[in-house]
Amino acid sequence: MNTAFDSWLAKELGNGLVDIKFAVAPGKGITTEAIQNELLAAEAMLAAGYVKTAPTATSVVPETVRQFVDQH
Repeated sequence: MNTAFDSWLAKELGNGLVDIKFAVAPGKGITTEAIQNELLAAEAMLAAGYVKTAPTATSVVPETVRQFVDQH
């Protein structure tokens, strides 16, 4: 099945996207149906063009660690 998400992902991969991760973990009070509904709603937003520019990647290394590494 080719969905709007499939199309969007193919385009992003063509633009250089390297990796995308999803975590779906139903917990107390959260059903798999609720998660599915959220994913369907997100896909509808993609189809409607409500996609913001991807955030710029930044380092997750704390500045103090970066300074230590740079000094050694």
